[in-house]
Amino acid sequence: MTPVLDATPSKSLIPGTPESTEALGISSSAIEQLILKHLYFHNELLGRELAGQLGLQFSLIDGLLENLKRQHYVAVKKSLGMGNASAVFALTETGRNLSREALENNQYAGPVPVPLEQYSEMVRKQRLAENWLSPEALDKAFTHLVVAEDIIEQLGPGREFQQVLPDLWAARQWENGAGGSLSSHRYRPNLHALRDRMPGQHRATI
Repeated sequence: MTPVLDATPSKSLIPGTPESTEALGISSSAIEQLILKHLYFHNELLGRELAGQLGLQFSLIDGLLENLKRQHYVAVKKSLGMGNASAVFALTETGRNLSREALENNQYAGPVPVPLEQYSEMVRKQRLAENWLSPEALDKAFTHLVVAEDIIEQLGPGREFQQVLPDLWAARQWENGAGGSLSSHRYRPNLHALRDRMPGQHRATI
C-alpha cells in the first residue's frame, strides 16, 4: 500500500446556509445588481432559476425582487404557479439601462460572492493540525520511492508555510474569483503583509 501523509483537517466544517441577506455579508444593493445582470444575460428567468444562478435560497431574494418590481426595474411576464418563485421575470427598459451601468462598473455575473473575512475564517477553521508535516511524516510518505536525501531536505522548509498558507491561499482564491470583482477596499486582501510572513527564500512566489 502506498504511504500517505495524514493531512486530515482538525475539524470537519460545513458552512451554514444563510437565513438572511445580512448573514451573507454582502449589501442588498450588490445582490440586486447581480439580479439585474443575470436577467440582462438570460432575458428572462423563473424566480427559482434566478435564485439558483445566485446560489441562494429563493426566500433570500424574494423581497429584493419585490423592491425591484416597485422601482420598475423588473417585471413579471407570466406566472407558472403561486408566488414569485414560479413567476417569470424580465427587465424593463429602465432596468436594462441600469444593468448596463452595473456591467460598466464590473463584468461579474455569477453566484453571490463570499466576503474575504468569511472565506478566510472558514479556511482557518479547516486548517490542518499544528506540526502535522514532520520530518518523520515526510520520510514515511517517500519510503516506497528511491529519493535522494537532499530532495527530502528541500521539502522541509515547506513546514514553515503552515501558519501563512491558509490566509495566502484564501486571499489568492478570493482575488482571482468572485469576491475580487466587487472592487471593495473593505475586503481587499493584504498580500504584502502575508508576503512578509513567508520564509525569505519563498517570498518571490507571491
